[in-house]
Formats: sequence, C-alpha cells, structure tokens
Amino acid sequence: MAVGFTQLYFLYSSTSMHPMYLLNDLYIDSIYRNKSIGTALI
Repeated sequence: MAVGFTQLYFLYSSTSMHPMYLLNDLYIDSIYRNKSIGTALI
C-alpha cells in the first residue's frame, strides 16, 4: 500500500551546463505524516 509519492524530474541547465533535478511534488497521506516518510522519499 502506498502512503505517499514524489515526482522528480531530470533537467539540464543550459546556463550552468549541469544536470539537475526538480522536485515537483511530495505528498504523504495525512495519517502517516510526522513519521519521516517524506525524508525517506527525498
């Protein structure tokens, strides 16, 4: 059973010429918050 999710997008910056990631969403079901699940996902 999933209790949360994250969306991570890979990007390439043309100004810094380096790859980077964009953390777009981080969601944890309210019942499971404050249990370090978000930290584990990151």
